[in-house]
Amino acid sequence: MTIDEVEDTLPNGFHDAELHSIQIDYGAKIAKFVITADMTAPDEAVEVNDRKVELIVSGLIFISIDAPDPSYPYTEKSYRIGGFFSSGKEIEALKVQGINAALPPGAFYNVAFVNDWNSFIHVTGMNAELKDL
Repeated sequence: MTIDEVEDTLPNGFHDAELHSIQIDYGAKIAKFVITADMTAPDEAVEVNDRKVELIVSGLIFISIDAPDPSYPYTEKSYRIGGFFSSGKEIEALKVQGINAALPPGAFYNVAFVNDWNSFIHVTGMNAELKDL
């Protein structure tokens, strides 16, 4: 699966999810994101409003975390993300740099916008899966 396919299994994907931690094991080529995902659905009542999950990216090619924007109060708030994206201006800029062309076949590339940092987390890998915590 890709991160996009994992997001499609959640009612709101990772939009407005809270990022708790990132664990990176370069030797094993794995990145793990502990996230509380919003489980509310616009058209139906739900029993549980959110769910703590672990997004596991295996076959990790690279991960890059941008520094927070110093004009944002990044030390005072939560770490909400706007979801993981595989298209848009951030992705297009990297295509111009040639990063996508250098990826192996089947690799995915996503960015997550961290709202309270006004910056991005970039991740590229071969497989993504979701585990309940």
